[in-house]
Amino acid sequence: MLVRAEPRPDDIRQGHVGNCWFVCAMSALAEDRANIDRILVTKELNHAGVYQVRLCRSGVWHCVVIDDVLPINGLSCLAYLKAARRSLWPCLIEKAAAKLEVIASDDL
Repeated sequence: MLVRAEPRPDDIRQGHVGNCWFVCAMSALAEDRANIDRILVTKELNHAGVYQVRLCRSGVWHCVVIDDVLPINGLSCLAYLKAARRSLWPCLIEKAAAKLEVIASDDL
């Protein structure tokens, strides 16, 4: 799997969550590789499975630490966002966004 080798807008496929708005935003980000480079702090495949992703929520940038354990469905396919060309970057960003949302909701 590639963390971020030449990200392309067509790397991302919607999963079963129905988050087409998120898929669209990710595709727009991938139009310019520099956007993905700014978001992914960990640039290389990490065999320990730990990654850092920078995301902005409500105008504040957060560095989110995640692992690479991703949920799969009964067919052993990724359950949520799907990535073409065995890219890992879309799944990592999606997981970091979900974690950031949980952290933010805990603060309320």
